Amino acid sequence: MTPTEMLRHDHEIILRFLEDAEQTASSINTTGQVDTVEIARMIDFLRNFADNNHHSKEEHHFFVTLVEHGMPVGHGPIAVMLCEHEEGRQLLKTIENAVADAKAGVASAIKRIADSLFLYVELLRAHIEKENEILFPIADSLLDPAEQTALTAELQLVEAAQGRGQEAYAKFKQYSALVDLP
Repeated sequence: MTPTEMLRHDHEIILRFLEDAEQTASSINTTGQVDTVEIARMIDFLRNFADNNHHSKEEHHFFVTLVEHGMPVGHGPIAVMLCEHEEGRQLLKTIENAVADAKAGVASAIKRIADSLFLYVELLRAHIEKENEILFPIADSLLDPAEQTALTAELQLVEAAQGRGQEAYAKFKQYSALVDLP
């Protein structure tokens, strides 16, 4: 498996999860009700799998390797990806703060949760498309087979240290199909 294949597989998991997040946001808008436990699970999944695991592999290994091969970090695809990673982190904080406000009875917090979930879903879908369609093909052309093998080994070490999706999230039965990794 190449590094981009590993990262694309993470993307598939995240994209399927985003479908649930979008449905949850729609339900919140329709009913005006929010299940704060469900939102906490979503935040946990997104923070721990999408950000701490997947984005960590990209930021600390994949992007570093691309920069070593001449890709700029201050502008271009890597700069855009890093900016979007940070934007996603900020949206998760907004959702988390809105959940706390909703628990405290702030009526406007419910709409903030739904709106922020929709923004997060839109951001990550576009982000994943850019990586899959632009950055990953560039990476595949830059890295020779030996470099790809070495980078795959690094990414596998991250997964071994942090756990893969199926181990980390088996407790969430509704997400078990999302994290069924080979």
